[in-house]
Amino acid sequence: AKYYISQSQFRLRSKDAYEELEEYIESYPYSPNKDQSLFSLGTINFEDQNFQKAINWFEQIDEKNLQSYDKTDYLFRKGYSYIKLKKYSKARPSFNELVGKETRYEKSATYYLGYCDYMLKNYPSALNKFRAIESDPEYHNIVPYYIVQIYYAMGNYDELIPYAENVLAKNPKAENNSEIHRIL
Repeated sequence: AKYYISQSQFRLRSKDAYEELEEYIESYPYSPNKDQSLFSLGTINFEDQNFQKAINWFEQIDEKNLQSYDKTDYLFRKGYSYIKLKKYSKARPSFNELVGKETRYEKSATYYLGYCDYMLKNYPSALNKFRAIESDPEYHNIVPYYIVQIYYAMGNYDELIPYAENVLAKNPKAENNSEIHRIL
């Protein structure tokens, strides 16, 4: 009964939910519902933008014990929390698991996986991810600027110049255009 009470409080985002969940985990450390409770605690911290605490909870989870509808949220929140902590190599596996799967996070995971690769200077992989979503309405205003920077970093000027000129022509008043002008 304590599990269902703590989960109800979590779903309602009650002010007592965090304490109830912690008490449940302490009282029943071997419960089959422990991972679901850890996920709930991590989610509360994620929503509060306390990413280090969220990771502390998420890292304790055996994801095969999560309910299937929570697993995608878990993977995304864990990966995003690592990005916010600038731990890009730790974020990659979570996003990699979401890429190519038909979930609400598929495109976001592709973007963030590309972003991780970009930050880790794995430019060919980042370019591949960014090219896959560059025309998506959610990302078409930011991804082309990463692509320009990647072409520049890789010294691929034959691709850089026409691509950059095309970006400038499509978005003549975009605020990031100064970066492209600097590169050209």
